[in-house]
Amino acid sequence: ERLQILERTLKFKLDTNNVCFLPVFIEKLPHTPSFKFSGDVPKLLQCTGFDGQRYTEELIEQYQKDSQYNLYLHGIHIQTIEEYINRQSKKPNILTKYVLPNKVFEIVENSDIGFLGMKLKEDNCKYLYGASGQLLEFLRCGKPVISYGDNNVGKVLEKHKAGIEIKNIEELEQAVLRIKNEYDTYSRNAYSLFLKDFDSDKIISNLVNFLNN
Repeated sequence: ERLQILERTLKFKLDTNNVCFLPVFIEKLPHTPSFKFSGDVPKLLQCTGFDGQRYTEELIEQYQKDSQYNLYLHGIHIQTIEEYINRQSKKPNILTKYVLPNKVFEIVENSDIGFLGMKLKEDNCKYLYGASGQLLEFLRCGKPVISYGDNNVGKVLEKHKAGIEIKNIEELEQAVLRIKNEYDTYSRNAYSLFLKDFDSDKIISNLVNFLNN
């Protein structure tokens, strides 16, 4: 299906007998992740660029209700939603520490649950699972993920019990509590999913085998 999308985009017919789709991948952490819950109140993190397509405003609006979690935001272009944040009575925690791209895990490790939202409905964005760097950072740190949007991430998370897919933003708090109640299981499954699909050692080995053949 992704190949068909690529062909439509390029307006060119490709040789489908010799195609390798390479997912995003990265090295394991320099240490084994902690699968422990950080405290009484879950830390929910959105780690992204704030471009109006990530459900950030909806996330902040939902946070105004009697939420049983703390919301954290980290990423580029945070100033694009500063005015919206300033109008709210209950403000999320803005993480201003700058880290290099290969050190994003230092931010992610201090959270409990990741939030991945994508409003875009283009065909190419529906097959997001193998193409999301944000998802990869959460999983390699052993952080369960709550997925919101019209794509295939939630289905994979649910299948492996590495996170929860929500259909509307009002389901967010219950999803957080479900993960909290079985945190060790969700966390370990998230890391196992990273090792299965995104660990650089495995991906590079598979790629070398493909090229050799």
